[in-house]
Amino acid sequence: LRTADTRALLGELDEEFVWERSIGETFTLGSQLWRIENITHNDVEVAPATGATGIFPFWRAEEQNRDFHFSERIGLFLERADGSLDLDAPGFKQELMTTHAMEEAAANELVRFLHRQKEATGTHLPHRHHLLIEHVDDPASRADTRQVILHTLWGGRVNRPFALALAAAWEEKYQYPLQVISDDDAVSLMLPLDVETADLFSLVTPENVEA
Repeated sequence: LRTADTRALLGELDEEFVWERSIGETFTLGSQLWRIENITHNDVEVAPATGATGIFPFWRAEEQNRDFHFSERIGLFLERADGSLDLDAPGFKQELMTTHAMEEAAANELVRFLHRQKEATGTHLPHRHHLLIEHVDDPASRADTRQVILHTLWGGRVNRPFALALAAAWEEKYQYPLQVISDDDAVSLMLPLDVETADLFSLVTPENVEA
């Protein structure tokens, strides 16, 4: 996928998606609506468009899969923030400015953001030693399923294999596939309403994970 005027590379599209497209069609990628200007044997050339939201492509971005070392640093920072916000929010803001070289406006915004997170969930921030599980009430989903998000923050190099193992263990037990999406920060599942989230953690264990 390239811009028609500068030929700048935007990313890659699924072959099947491209096969079904025509010049003049629009689709959404990120926060931008794009109009197809030209399709060659190798490229789809697009220009920014305005109007109603277009279709969504089968998007194949360049996944970086954050490693566990960096992910652990993020998790430990959030664990420190979680306790500091409750005990000494002004002190935590000062720590952000001195230890982490943040400007005051940025530090204020981060403190407010983390406070809103705690207020919205009514519990601790997700961090290295606290797994936050979010149940999403999505009116667009089927009535017999719900979206459940595990805010792991483990990084893609852990989340993706874990999601694969979880999906395989689910299919082995229930004899049908589990819809799973994962990235650096979370694992998202479409679960039947009658399945308890806690039951997920009995599916993948240190004893069976390699198999």
